[in-house]
This record gives sequence, structure tokens and C-alpha cells, in this order.
Amino acid sequence: MVSFLNYDQCFVRDFVPSALVFPMQGNTKIVRNFLATTLLLQSHHKAMDDF
Repeated sequence: MVSFLNYDQCFVRDFVPSALVFPMQGNTKIVRNFLATTLLLQSHHKAMDDF
């Protein structure tokens, strides 16, 4: 069984270049929606990572 321990962190990390380019092109809504969605998907209880 494969464990995806840091999938959420990699997903956000990989979006960073796009998050810098989109506003320069006037597409701020994409970045705003991405950040709002990732905040909603985060766990609301504190937990330790498996590292």
C-alpha cells in the first residue's frame, strides 16, 4: 500500500509558480479560488505529521 504523506504539501508547492504568474496576467480569481479551496480542505483539528 502506497502512502501519500505529503501529497497536500506537494500540491500547494507545485502551484506556487502558477500563483505568481496568474496575477501578472490579470487572473487573480484563479489564485483566490485555489487558496480558498485549499483552506476548506485542511483539517480543522491539530495533528502530527507522520514524519
